[in-house]
Amino acid sequence: MHPSAASFILSVLFLCGQAKSMELGPAETFTGPTISDKHRNDPMPHIILKMAAGRTDAMKHAMAENLAKAVIETLGVDESSVSVAIEDVAMSDWAGKVYVPDIQGKSDTIYKKPGYDPFR
Repeated sequence: MHPSAASFILSVLFLCGQAKSMELGPAETFTGPTISDKHRNDPMPHIILKMAAGRTDAMKHAMAENLAKAVIETLGVDESSVSVAIEDVAMSDWAGKVYVPDIQGKSDTIYKKPGYDPFR
């Protein structure tokens, strides 16, 4: 994964009602539990990635594939169960549209906090 991926915040929304957010670093290795066969084909999770506007469609497709692979490996779900959306956010809007509502406002769901504060 490209080193700049560390600045991407992703929200993984599970249909069971849980919401988790994490920041992916460039050298993350994903290992984890597998989901039971009973839930392997459930329509989840849906990933929403919010990132600075300006990436190419090719970069977005590659990022979506890498995120999907990480989720498949970590959660043990089938590829057909995973969906990925990417939302471009202008840097001038980042603090108001992402940092305040999704990072500060949901701090109890942030498993990897960002190393920046747009207000400092």
